[in-house]
Amino acid sequence: MSCLLLALSLLLLPAAGALAQTYSVRDYGALADGKTLVTAAIQRAIDACNRGGGGTVEVPAGTYIVGTIALKTNVNLHLGSGAVLRGSANLDDYLAYTLPGYGRNRYGILYTANAANVALTGHGTIDGNNGVFYDFDQAKKLDTAATRYTRQRGNFRRLPAGEDIGDGPVVPKDRPRQMVIFSQCVNVRVADVSLLNSPFWTLHFADCDAVNVDGIRLWTNFLVPNADGIDVTSSRNVTIENCDIRAGDDALAITGYDHHFELPGFTGVRHACENINVSNCNLQSYSSGIRIGFLDQNVVRNVNVSNCNITNSTRGIGIFLRDEGSLENLTFTNIRIETKLRTGDWWGNGEPIHISAVRGKENVRLGHIRNVTFTNVSCRAENGILLYGSAESPLQDITFNNLKLEFVDSPLNDVAGGNVDLRGALGAPTSLFARDIPAFLAEHVHGLILTDFKLDWTKPRATFLTNGVEVNHFKNVRIGHFVGTGAPNNLTARPVVLRDGTAATVDRPKADVQRRDVRSR
Repeated sequence: MSCLLLALSLLLLPAAGALAQTYSVRDYGALADGKTLVTAAIQRAIDACNRGGGGTVEVPAGTYIVGTIALKTNVNLHLGSGAVLRGSANLDDYLAYTLPGYGRNRYGILYTANAANVALTGHGTIDGNNGVFYDFDQAKKLDTAATRYTRQRGNFRRLPAGEDIGDGPVVPKDRPRQMVIFSQCVNVRVADVSLLNSPFWTLHFADCDAVNVDGIRLWTNFLVPNADGIDVTSSRNVTIENCDIRAGDDALAITGYDHHFELPGFTGVRHACENINVSNCNLQSYSSGIRIGFLDQNVVRNVNVSNCNITNSTRGIGIFLRDEGSLENLTFTNIRIETKLRTGDWWGNGEPIHISAVRGKENVRLGHIRNVTFTNVSCRAENGILLYGSAESPLQDITFNNLKLEFVDSPLNDVAGGNVDLRGALGAPTSLFARDIPAFLAEHVHGLILTDFKLDWTKPRATFLTNGVEVNHFKNVRIGHFVGTGAPNNLTARPVVLRDGTAATVDRPKADVQRRDVRSR
């Protein structure tokens, strides 16, 4: 019996060894000279690894010029230290695709679909080579139709004399789409790599299950529009941790899209985007540090974010409902946020926290935002916190515990301050418009708890600054242990203003609270 077992074990050894094999791209003809296109050679190594039962495709040090590559099941693409996969400057080197109504476009560097047990690891780099796909000497122009309702009108976000670019964004040329895509993949790991200079979204997971992203460095150029960091769309059971993400557009976006304009990777599948955990990350963005939702067809739920820094950003945390997909059960714990106003055509206006539910699409039943909790959040910002529901979709059950806000003066107040940015809403008058700014504004909210809120104003000078906390069109509001005032430079500002609502409890002296049309029940 023991002899039989020994014989069987010896027979199994080659199979086990095959699963652990390493395939060097050099052995398949990949030259690391920084000039030769080696897409086909790297693809041959990946295909051989997959046919052999799986293993590691090794990319040694050197610079490899590539177009579009596809990973396969049981393949780990390992970028060694000093290895760089650089995107070709020739758009024709990227695989083309066509979507009805949008014509022909190009995939990015890695496009992986319907694979299992797939990984991208190592201390090497994927470089999207965005310098060849943008005009960095020209900034996009703001749409005057969109800015005509702002406080500044034609001067909205005007650049100082002598500046041509400011905060950008710069003008794109024809470019590949998402730099790295995993579509309908199961058990995906991305670890340690550097993802740099993407010309579009950088790392995209669409309809995936069991995803782990750990310890990556993801830097795009802050001037580049649409260059998101990580996009998680309609995926499940995702962990993102220990990452440094610095992106021109949203650093981290979690959405329920089943399609999205001309972008590849979507399959029209209707299922929830759920069970997403983000921790121990540093995030920077000229748009939102973290964005949840927008034009979602699918629900997004069960998202937990903890122990993160959001700095040098135009928005901190943005939660946006514009379509039928609801957003619910969202938790944020131990977060530091620093935001500022910008010049240029970036969405957002310095809000550290933004939650809005307004119609962005006709002929759908608008979803809802509910069960959102912030605990131990500290903000330093050039605008206030904004909660903006609507009559057809009021925000539901929003809770803040231990919130700190230092509202600081902005050098861009004269050209950008005193506005609310709800872009993505239908109609210009409700998208971007002038409004006086409280430190904490809530419109159309059912169930708001605000406890242990400390508010400091630093050198306020703008005439549009008003109250400490303002809540309008509400049901069931509780404000406890609020330490703060209205804007010190505004003699009419009050610590708390409540209008048109039912059931409000505030533990401040009666003289600190202005109530208009507030009913007990």
